[in-house]
Amino acid sequence: MKKLSSLLLLGSLAGTAQAQTVIKAGTVQLGGAVGYARTTQDSPTVTASGYPVTATYTDSQFQIAPSVGFFVLDNLAVGINGSYQITNRSTKQSNGGSLPDITPWQLQVGAFVEYYKMLGEQFGFTGTLGAGYLRTDQGQPNISPNTNGFYAGLTPGIIYFPIPKVGIGASIGTIGYSSQQTTVPGVTSTSQKYDNSSFRANFGLNQLTFSGSFYFGR
Repeated sequence: MKKLSSLLLLGSLAGTAQAQTVIKAGTVQLGGAVGYARTTQDSPTVTASGYPVTATYTDSQFQIAPSVGFFVLDNLAVGINGSYQITNRSTKQSNGGSLPDITPWQLQVGAFVEYYKMLGEQFGFTGTLGAGYLRTDQGQPNISPNTNGFYAGLTPGIIYFPIPKVGIGASIGTIGYSSQQTTVPGVTSTSQKYDNSSFRANFGLNQLTFSGSFYFGR
């Protein structure tokens, strides 16, 4: 009888532990990322008169990427996300000259489906399928090209919960497809438009990204 009671107790504890690894339907996920980066690069170039100089390019980049999801089933969330990235690029030359600053930017708005495979109370794997609209602009009105199109991608990742309601995610790449139309403004004629599409599978430490989310109702 004692052995049977012990087995029943162990089975109950195992079931409870398993239940704790499920993110229940009805949970709301609120997350995103904010980032800032500044890079400087020197490059040899020539002035309009042909005089050789060194150009120093400085890029100050800011990005915000909010997201919100709702778990329609245990461990399965659907939601919407977005990303806006803007860069201020200044150029100074070793002869004291400079070029006007430019501000290229990129906007993405889309939806996602995300599945969680928890291996314990704190750690698990995720797979995120997303698609949406994208637009880029090189920051020089009436001169530089701009792009409109859509994207779709599958991103595998990992998730860690230091506390039950807070998750920290990481990924090292995406399998993705995009279709875009680039418009090149015309200076002496009408604008030209070009269609292009691409498929990519980029993985590696140089693709490492982090994110954080808060889970209401978990």
